[in-house]
Amino acid sequence: MNLASLALLLLGSFIYCDAKAQAPDSNFDLAYELPGGVELTQDIVYANPDGRKLHLDLFQPPASGNNRPAVILIHGGGWRRGNKTQYWRQAANLAERGFVAVSIEYRLATEARFPAALQDAKAAVRWLRVNAETYRVDPDRIGALGGSAGGYLAAMLGVTEEVPEFEGTGGNPDVSSHVRAVAALYPFLDLVAEGERRGPEDETIIPFLGATLANNRQLWVKASPISYVGPETPPFLLLHGTADTVVPYQQSVSMLAALQAAGVDAEIFTAEDAAHGFGSHPRWYTSTTDATADFFWETLAPGYVRTPAFENQTRAPPPQETTGYAVETVVSGLVQPWALAFLPDGRILVTERPGRLRLVDIDGGLSEPLSGLPALRSVRDKGLHDVVLDPDFVDNRTLYLSYYASPPGKPAGAADYEDYRAWAALPRAERDANPFGIESVARAKLAKNDEGLENVEIIVEGGNRRIVVGPDNTLFVTTSTWAGAEGEVLPQQLDSYIGKILRVNRDGSIPSNNPWVEQNDFHPEIYAFGFRDIEGAAIHPFTGDLWTVEHGQQGGDEINIIKAGGNFGYPVITYSRRYSGDALGDGLTTKEGMEQPAYFWSPSIAPSGMLFYVGDLFPVWKGNLFVGGLSGKRIARLVLRDNRIIGEESLLEELGLRIRDLAQGPDGALYILTAEDNGQLLRLTPSD
Repeated sequence: MNLASLALLLLGSFIYCDAKAQAPDSNFDLAYELPGGVELTQDIVYANPDGRKLHLDLFQPPASGNNRPAVILIHGGGWRRGNKTQYWRQAANLAERGFVAVSIEYRLATEARFPAALQDAKAAVRWLRVNAETYRVDPDRIGALGGSAGGYLAAMLGVTEEVPEFEGTGGNPDVSSHVRAVAALYPFLDLVAEGERRGPEDETIIPFLGATLANNRQLWVKASPISYVGPETPPFLLLHGTADTVVPYQQSVSMLAALQAAGVDAEIFTAEDAAHGFGSHPRWYTSTTDATADFFWETLAPGYVRTPAFENQTRAPPPQETTGYAVETVVSGLVQPWALAFLPDGRILVTERPGRLRLVDIDGGLSEPLSGLPALRSVRDKGLHDVVLDPDFVDNRTLYLSYYASPPGKPAGAADYEDYRAWAALPRAERDANPFGIESVARAKLAKNDEGLENVEIIVEGGNRRIVVGPDNTLFVTTSTWAGAEGEVLPQQLDSYIGKILRVNRDGSIPSNNPWVEQNDFHPEIYAFGFRDIEGAAIHPFTGDLWTVEHGQQGGDEINIIKAGGNFGYPVITYSRRYSGDALGDGLTTKEGMEQPAYFWSPSIAPSGMLFYVGDLFPVWKGNLFVGGLSGKRIARLVLRDNRIIGEESLLEELGLRIRDLAQGPDGALYILTAEDNGQLLRLTPSD
């Protein structure tokens, strides 16, 4: 596979779409697997202009809710090629972040010339507005996103609401085609710009318009988005590479100037040295994806991106020092791996969520599943999670596992999700009396032959996410949060394990200095509360503080520095919103007596594993914090100064893989687990 093809695969929806693009079917893998919970409805007929049925694919978010924001996605291809599947990855990404995403086809220039494609895009907006109730869309919160020729059409959607002849006969003529926000990637915007600022008119613009500039300048002006900019134009985000030779970067610069002169809220995302479609720069995928999602939440759900409480609490600038790295696959074929831990001899214990514990040799050898694991159930995200060695492992061979335990009388192994959903719908009292599974931590010994576990005993019930050994050798255990309304109540209640950090001794007994150990109405294991879903935790190597990272709902993923007895606010204060876009509670981000996060992300990256790097192999990284991203498909490298984050860099975004866990190896390399059915263990070493 050549570099351009690899970039196409990784960038997904940001397809390389200039006049020399490949045939559309070669740009997309139809075996693409949707993110968990995202629903896809394909080939809905949205318009029938001149007897030509036009279709769209509609992606719905995993969470229920009404009045959701929506985005129309328009593929590129020089108006002559391409299809709606090219934007599937981008549509699925937006749906995973809470948008209803609609990827459309339109009449290409080979079928009908300008303004047919624009009329079709407008018909799609009208169709979505008419069907808003069916798909639980807020008809007043619809945006448009496109790349290259699709970026041009998205821009035209934004600036030509008052041009009747562009509406066409695609259906629902009495409905507005207004879009509230536009994100246009490397688009044609000023077709009559001089010289090289215009682009390759012979290959793209002339076939689209059916006339040369010399023969019909008026038509070229009429077809230029820049001609229609005015005070009523909606907010614009322009994204463009400075090395684009198909649509010159100057196109977006000129459009930005026109928008700002008209008083429009507009900005440009500049991709330095990136070519058209960012095809030769796959590292831009995550940053442009985040930028567009961020932009749409700001414009389609006002107030979503909240004002931080202090400088660099979010969106810290890129660090001044960076370093190159090489990526090596140690082993593949792991099934939904969740955590890793290094044994003293350099081998690696790896958990697989369905309920397997394996040993990996440093040269890639993979053991059979170890025997003797406790009985557990796996369903959706529940199953076997963390593995951590006891501080005295060399002497006692003890380790700890977090998992979803099978209750007495219930079968172990994979459980049916529909059965779980039915159980989850029961009242809390019934669930407590008849649990589907029990979130647990067990202590066990690794057998001397390394083939199984012995002396397994449960020491904690109530937590099954991360386990961290504290400086005093007590164990911190993080818990998950219940979905729905209960998940927005129980994190503040100290008689519930939901949304808490627990602290126990290594035998499961309660430390005498836990905050609520003397209060009979509270669970004495609780150390701090007010969290949503903590999936990463680590001890700061210099201060000894416990740091955690948790999932928000829509946005508001948080890093917190934990204090004993601290209330970390969820859901009373949060930088998150519900997946519908509605505010949580009173929409507060600060309140007296509640702790502020050290950092937050909006839009979400779905954070997972966390570590502080203290090795010598990467001197630039020493003392930095690393956080894996699942939906973010990257590692966030965070530079610290005095417990404040002052810089953020994205790593591994070129691979487009969901990152589950991270660990520093004895060799100083960074080891990474990816969260797929064909999961991998990767090793990062310096490339210089």
